[in-house]
Amino acid sequence: MIPPRLREQTDEFATGFSQDYLTDVAQRLRLEGLMVETRIEHGAAGEVILDVADEIGCDLIVIGSRGETGATRWRFGSVAFKVVKSQTSMPVVVISTYSP
Repeated sequence: MIPPRLREQTDEFATGFSQDYLTDVAQRLRLEGLMVETRIEHGAAGEVILDVADEIGCDLIVIGSRGETGATRWRFGSVAFKVVKSQTSMPVVVISTYSP
């Protein structure tokens, strides 16, 4: 069992790291003239992506995939796969984020 204080510190670190990453990516996209909104949510990733996309009225979901197959995909699941196979009426584009 993870002590509550350690879990809290880990969550704070992960949130800070994620926010720094998103800020950097958003800035690069804004320099290209795109409107970008970032947010950090918690929960089952596929469901949260779909809920937020619906909430803010997205026209398109673009999601990255490392292209895992077989046992890895079966064991951990694929967020991209769950979003693509959902009942959403929004188009979904999956891009490869795999880099050997």
